[in-house]
This record gives sequence, C-alpha cells and structure tokens, in this order.
Amino acid sequence: MKTQTLKELADKIIVLKSKYAQKLIGIDGGGGAGKSTFAKKLQECIPNSVVVHVDDFYKGPWNARLDHKEYEVNPFFDWNRLNEEVFKPIEEGRPIHYHIYDWHTHTAEKVEVVPSGTVIILEGGYTIQKRFSNLYDFRIWVEADESKRLQKALVRDGEHMRFLWEEDWLPVERNYIRSQNPASEADIVIQGHSGNLAEGTFQIL
Repeated sequence: MKTQTLKELADKIIVLKSKYAQKLIGIDGGGGAGKSTFAKKLQECIPNSVVVHVDDFYKGPWNARLDHKEYEVNPFFDWNRLNEEVFKPIEEGRPIHYHIYDWHTHTAEKVEVVPSGTVIILEGGYTIQKRFSNLYDFRIWVEADESKRLQKALVRDGEHMRFLWEEDWLPVERNYIRSQNPASEADIVIQGHSGNLAEGTFQIL
C-alpha cells in the first residue's frame, strides 16, 4: 500500500475539469468503512466544498425489513429522490435543494440548500452504483474488512441494530459488491481505517 496525503488528493481533484457547473465527487464503500470521516477530512482540504450524505435519502422507518435478499442496491434509500434533488440539478445547472431524512421522526421535511459553485462530495453506500457512476468527476471506493466494518457500525448505531446489519444490510452490500464491482468504477481505492486522517494521511490499495 502507498501512503498519500489528503492535500495531494484534494489538489488532484481541484484541477480536474468538471463535467458540469458543479464538480461532483463520490465516496462509496460498505457500511462502517469510514466514508463519512474521510469525506469530512477531504472537505477540509477542498475550498468551497460541501458534503451530501446518502443517509439523508433513507426512506424509513429505520427498522424496515427486506422482502427478499437479492437486491443489488439497498431499496430503503430513495434513489429516485437523490436523482431528482441532486443529480438532475447538477446536470441541468439548477440550484440544489434536497430533503433530509430525520432518523428520529422518520420524516424528510427539512430542506438543505447547496450554494451554487460549490464542490459537492456525495458520500454513502451505493454512491457510485452503475446508475450514477458516469456523472461523477472523481470516484473513491473505501475498502475495509466486513467484520471490522460491522464492529464499527454497531458501535455507531447500537447493538440493537445487529439483526438488520447481519440479516438485511450486509447481504445486499455483498450483492452490490459482487454484481456491480464498484471498486472497479473508482478512480482511487483507499484502505478504510488506515493512515492517520487526523494528520492528513491515508493509504491507497
């Protein structure tokens, strides 16, 4: 593995020619891989950038169960709303206004406005799925061992979420990784929970 700094990656992204008026970065990986932390640290190195979380597009409720296990992407996220509220405005040069799912009230009434001209870092599972992959200017896959990811996720979400992770969410993630091979779509594959993000370094696979 090679160690790189966040500044080096940010500098590479900053000089990229954008497909649209707003530059779009995607950060994908399994649950608990460290996507949110990496996105936050990368944002700090890219001036005039914002992070948009796929978790804001959850449909709810939090304890919804899958009707089968053959999905390639998690159906409890509103991918059509993500397309209508984020991707289409970027493609059409319109302002971005998106609704945020509230994991406590299970509603999506709050609206976030993304300023024009900002660099958008979209992070979350299934971010670079084939449906959206070609819309990004730069794609990042965060690789991490499944058992370690589960441990991190349960520390974050609570032990009461174990049954959903083990019985529903992880099986769909495995389908996604096997069928769509998102790491192969990425411009860079990084090792999750590696390097020293506090000091601005990470490792490339």
